[in-house]
Amino acid sequence: MRSNARMRELLRATGVSGLSHHDIPPLFRDVAERGWSVTAAGGRMLTGLRQAWNR
Repeated sequence: MRSNARMRELLRATGVSGLSHHDIPPLFRDVAERGWSVTAAGGRMLTGLRQAWNR
């Protein structure tokens, strides 16, 4: 998975190894479960967020 430097630093500084799917709020899980889409420009984003992004 590609990520930018800021995201890598955030993950490095945050202990996420003990987290499970129960730690993620249901609304966020619902969005993630809808999968990924590719934009016309070739970017990848969560399908559940595309409609809000295009407004």
